[in-house]
Order: sequence, then C-alpha cells, then structure tokens
Amino acid sequence: MIKLFKITDLKHTVFAQESFQAYLFDCQIVFTNNIAEADILMAHKMKENIFGAIYKTLQDNNIPLKPILLWTHEPRFSPTKESKFVDTNGFTIHNMNLYTGDVYFSNYSIYGHLLKGHVKALNTIEFSKIPVVGLSTYIEQENKEFILNGKNIDLTERRQRLLVKGRELGIVDIYGKSWPSGLSISESRGAGWRQIKEGILRNYQFNICLENTGYPYYCTEKIWDSIKWGCLPIYSSFNNNIYEIFAEKSFIDTVDFTDDNELYNYIRSMSPQEYLDCMNSCISTFNHISSHINFKSERKPTLDAIIKKIMEIYSQDVIK
Repeated sequence: MIKLFKITDLKHTVFAQESFQAYLFDCQIVFTNNIAEADILMAHKMKENIFGAIYKTLQDNNIPLKPILLWTHEPRFSPTKESKFVDTNGFTIHNMNLYTGDVYFSNYSIYGHLLKGHVKALNTIEFSKIPVVGLSTYIEQENKEFILNGKNIDLTERRQRLLVKGRELGIVDIYGKSWPSGLSISESRGAGWRQIKEGILRNYQFNICLENTGYPYYCTEKIWDSIKWGCLPIYSSFNNNIYEIFAEKSFIDTVDFTDDNELYNYIRSMSPQEYLDCMNSCISTFNHISSHINFKSERKPTLDAIIKKIMEIYSQDVIK
C-alpha cells in the first residue's frame, strides 16, 4: 500500500469524496494518520506556515523529509505552472493545478456534477428595480493580479470593478465577505450557503458570475448556479473554452463591451423578449448537458491523473 498523510484538510477537494477514496484503495493507495509511516504528504494549498510546521514536526521526531503532492482545483491556492519544485524547507513538491494541465480536462471536470435536473424555460419576465446581483468575496488590490506567460489572467479585479460600478448606478446588489463597509448587503457563504445562494439569486434577473481566473476549462459552479436559479449570467469568455458548450450571445459576455457603462446601458435597454431569448438559450444548454453528459466519465481523467502522479512520486522519490 502507498500511504498518504494530510497536512491540509483536503475538505473541498476530490480527496474528500468517499467514492474517490474507494478508487484510491482499489489502486492500493490509502490515507494514514501516522506521519512517520506515510510515503507522501498531501496538501491542497501552498501555505508556508503549514509546510514549516510539518518540517519542524519531522525534524523533532527524526523523521526524514517526505515528498509532497500539492493538488488543487482552485487557481489561487497554487499560482504556479511548475509541476515540480523544492520549497524553502527542502520539501520536493509535486504540483497539480489549473496551470499544470492535469486537473481540468473539460468544462465539466470538477463542477459538472452540479448540472443536475431540468430547468423550465421562461415564458415571461418582469425586471426588478435592482435586477443585477453579484456574490463574491472581496480581494485586496495587491493580491489580485496574476501574470502567466506575460498575460494577466486574473478576473477578480474585473469582477469587483463591475460590481462596484453597478452599485454606484443603482443597478447591482452585492453579497459577500470582506467588502469595504457599506458595499455588501451580507455574506453569502457559511453553513447552508448553497441554499442561501439559491434564495438570493431567485430574487434577481442577472448575475455577475465571472470566474476568478481566465484559463482553458476553468469553469466552476458560478455559471451553472446562475442559470439553474433563474439569472442570466454576466460572464467572461476571456482565455477559456466556454463557447465549446454555449452559443454566442446567449449569456452576457463582458468581453463584448468596451467598458462597464456600455455593459450596463445594454442591460438597461434589454427588452423582455431579448432577455427571454438569451435566458432560454442558456437553459436549453443546461438541460442538454444535464441529460447527455456522463459526468463520471468527464471526471475520470482528473482522477486517473492523480493516481498516475502518486505512482510516479512513489517510484521516483519514495523507493530508492
């Protein structure tokens, strides 16, 4: 058996799913609570304080350094495209993330399972006084930009600017934590947050749901939740593959507008029939995917890549 030890909780990753743990077991891979007997250490985010604490634990107990597998589907938890590197503590870290190309293989790799059920087409629409909503955690300016291959692929600054401008115009309500005082109505996360999110979205007609990052196949719950719970997505096709599955002009694409004022003028001038045409196109896409895509098959390349990486680490760094 190859034994893994968690140095972060892996709570919201595929490793927390019982079905994947069973799959690991079938491949002779298990988790252990004893770091001394572990072959590989597991982490889901790059945190020097945690790695430093683990280093001290190993040193204090005369346990040799062990390789670390850093696996995450969140862009900011490991913002590097290096697949293998040595950190300041001397750990050899094997990296699997959005940018190494072995986590997301399609638009459904991680979040496809959320496309469940059938969404009814809309026949009528009545716009609210404030028709647009955004649910987002505020991120400080100095932490937002991320340059990869000479391109800033971060979308949080674009999303935040769009939300603030819309609020100034009286057309957007903001929900989320860490926003400057007075900008956010309330937080949208916490216990039962998906039910809270559904309740919020059902009160609006448009949802600003840009991803955190623009990268091929990085498609999260944001656009699917928007459609499922009755909002036309305001999304961004920047640097991704979203038009492999959506018809152009179905959702509102921020890339199509020169500035925020132009986008909001478009929303304000949108007729009910235009809205219904776009929304029903999105609903049709959602329903088609829900009924035709095998999400277990879509996720399998992601899981198989993990198994392959663990085997490689074990043969290269564990067995000497």
